Amino acid sequence: ANTDNPKYQLKEDFEQVPLKGFAFCNTCLKPLTGYERRKNGKEYYYYKCQTKGCCMNKSYKLLNDLFIDKISEFSIKKEIVPHVKEYVLSLFDEVHQTMAASNTAQALALTKYRHDLKELKIRFALGKIDDECYSLGLDDLSCKIKEMEKQMSKTNIELSNFNNRLEYGLETLVNIGTSWENANLSTRKIIQKAVFPEGIFYNAENNSYRTPLINEFVFQTST
Repeated sequence: ANTDNPKYQLKEDFEQVPLKGFAFCNTCLKPLTGYERRKNGKEYYYYKCQTKGCCMNKSYKLLNDLFIDKISEFSIKKEIVPHVKEYVLSLFDEVHQTMAASNTAQALALTKYRHDLKELKIRFALGKIDDECYSLGLDDLSCKIKEMEKQMSKTNIELSNFNNRLEYGLETLVNIGTSWENANLSTRKIIQKAVFPEGIFYNAENNSYRTPLINEFVFQTST
């Protein structure tokens, strides 16, 4: 939304201020907003504390560059990537076995629902049940079959995509600062939230970030 001053513009999604709402003022503990200011035909972007009277108002480049330095501290070493991948895949294998068992149970249930539906249609064709009973049974079994097929489809997609997602995730962690810097706005937000789930706090006095919580997996693999 624009303010009364056309040179000052607030907007939901400026690519230049991905830390908006994610970074907090360390003094006021309020989330920083981001805005655009136009001067002499040029556009300038800033982060600003939302507390009235707080003087925390910094160039987007200063805070973004500082964030790149901070998040880069949690890059993982390339040489340990195969070991990390092996460990994660071993954990996934355990999950996979549980999911496979679940899939088997779902497949059996789906087979039964389809069999029951077939039997229902035969009984209706032979005149053993009336229209109302047939309609109720048809709706119930059709709903169960559709939901079971949906659940099984979702599980299969998750299993098939896991390895690709793991490769991408580890590649991102190797050069996480560069990955964040080169990403689009939505991907930047995903990366920063994944590494620092509770956001970060900017201390204007010593120009540094405080990180109250770090993703445990990222922390362990970067130390």
